[in-house]
Amino acid sequence: MDDVDEKQTGGAAAVRRSLAVLRAVGQAGTDITVAELSARVGLKKPTVHRLVSALVEEEFLQADS
Repeated sequence: MDDVDEKQTGGAAAVRRSLAVLRAVGQAGTDITVAELSARVGLKKPTVHRLVSALVEEEFLQADS
């Protein structure tokens, strides 16, 4: 049962991090880099990159080419 609790906690944390990224993008009001997002949300750049990639894939964010 502990494994299930850990997965749920980890999942909730991932959702919170994703929401923090979305909030920071919205507050930026213009294009923002992964480095800037990382600084704003207090997460490491690789983590922010993974979150942004997932949000782009699910069409919650749009990446500039």
